[in-house]
Amino acid sequence: MQAKSNTGKRTAGTETEKAVRSQIYPLIVALLKEKTDQEHPMSIKMIACELNQRAGYGGGASYRAENAERSVRRWMEELLEAGRGYEEKSRVLNKKVADELYKAYGGRVREDPNGGYWFEPILTAGDISMVNATIISNRYLSPKEKAYLTAREEMMSSGYNRNFARTAPIQLPPRPKQSANTMAAGGGPAGNIVLENICILHEAIRRKCRIRIVYGEYIEKDGKAKLQKKNEGKEAVLNPYALVSQRGQYYLIVTHENHENPTHYRVDRIWSVEKLVEKKDEKTGRLIYRPRNEVPEVLKDFYKNGEFDAEAYTKRYPLMQWEDWKAEENREEYVLLCRHSAISLVIDHFGQTFSLEAVPEKYGFSRKDHVLLRLTEKAGYKNVKLFCIQQNAVITPLGPERLVAEVDQALDEALKRIRSLR
Repeated sequence: MQAKSNTGKRTAGTETEKAVRSQIYPLIVALLKEKTDQEHPMSIKMIACELNQRAGYGGGASYRAENAERSVRRWMEELLEAGRGYEEKSRVLNKKVADELYKAYGGRVREDPNGGYWFEPILTAGDISMVNATIISNRYLSPKEKAYLTAREEMMSSGYNRNFARTAPIQLPPRPKQSANTMAAGGGPAGNIVLENICILHEAIRRKCRIRIVYGEYIEKDGKAKLQKKNEGKEAVLNPYALVSQRGQYYLIVTHENHENPTHYRVDRIWSVEKLVEKKDEKTGRLIYRPRNEVPEVLKDFYKNGEFDAEAYTKRYPLMQWEDWKAEENREEYVLLCRHSAISLVIDHFGQTFSLEAVPEKYGFSRKDHVLLRLTEKAGYKNVKLFCIQQNAVITPLGPERLVAEVDQALDEALKRIRSLR
C-alpha cells in the first residue's frame, strides 16, 4: 500500500511540478540558449539541477534526483527528435511540424559525442553582431530604438560568451512609443519616425484601411538636417497599398482620397500616421476601420500572386530609381550651393550622406536663404550632374570644376533650344 501511495504521489506531483511540465520545453530551450553553445554543452545532471533551482522541479526531498534526471533525459530526446525533423530524419515528426518548432524555439537542441546538450540558434552570435551593427548605423532610428532592437536581437542568439559568462537574463528596455504631439531633442517627433510608423502602415495595408498622415520636410538647423512638419502640419487622407524598400529608402505607395493616380511617400518623412476609425462596435468594443479604396487599375499590373512587385513599380516611376555606378578610385567631393527649401530634395536623392556649412562670403549669397552642402559619400558623378540639372532653380554646383562646366553647358543648350522655339 505504501508503494502504491508513493507511486500515486509521484504521478500526481506538486502544483509546481505540474506547472513546470506544461512549460518544460520552452524552459529547457531558454536555459540552453542562455548557458550553452557547441563548445560549452550541459549534461543531463547539470540541466536537471538548473531546472530545480529555477523552477523548483523535483517535488521535494522524496523525489529522488535520478528520477528527475530520467525525466530530463526523456525531454531532451524529444527535443532532439524535433531537431532531426528539421533535417527530415525524425521518426515521429514530419518536416512541416519540425520547421514550425525550429522557428518557434529560434533554433534546435543538439547533442555532442560525449552526451552533452547545446542549443544551435537560427542566428549565431556572429549573425547577431552583424544585425546589431546595421541597427546601430541606421540613421533613421533614435538611440532608444537602437537599444531596444539590439537587446531583442541579443535574446535571439545563444547568449553564451566565454569571456563574460552572463549571470542574469537580458533586461529588455521598454519598447519606444511614438508621440506625434511631442518634440524630441533635435527637432523630430518623439520616439520613432520610422519604426512605429512602419508597424502602423503594415497593419493598415493588412487591414486594407485608410490612414491619415502628416508629412515632413528637412531643414537645416545647427549645421544638421532636421525634420519638421510640412505645410504647417496639414493632414492628408490616403489609401495605402504597399511598402517598398528601394536602394536604401523606404516608400509607401498610396492614392489620395477620392483619386486613383498613385504616388509614393518617403516613410522617413512621415511625421505621424494613424488608421482611420469608422466606428466602434458596441457589443465587442472593437474598432472598425474606414476601408480604403479598391486597388486602382493603374496599380493592378504590379501585383503578382497577391504580392506587390516593387521592381516593376520603380521602373515605371523613375523618381525612385538610383542610377547604378561604379566607385572610382579617386573619390570626388561634390560641393553644392543649396537653398534651405531644397534640403529635402537632396535627402530624397542621396540620403543624409552630406555635411552642411555656412556659405562663404566670397560667393555673395545670403546665408539666410542658402547653405553650402558637401556630399561626403560616393554619390556618383552622373547622379549628381543629373540632379543639378533637374534642380537648377534651387541647386548650384560649385565643385569639382568638370561638374560646374558640364552642368553649365547642359543648361546653356537647354536655354538655346527654348529660344529657338520662340
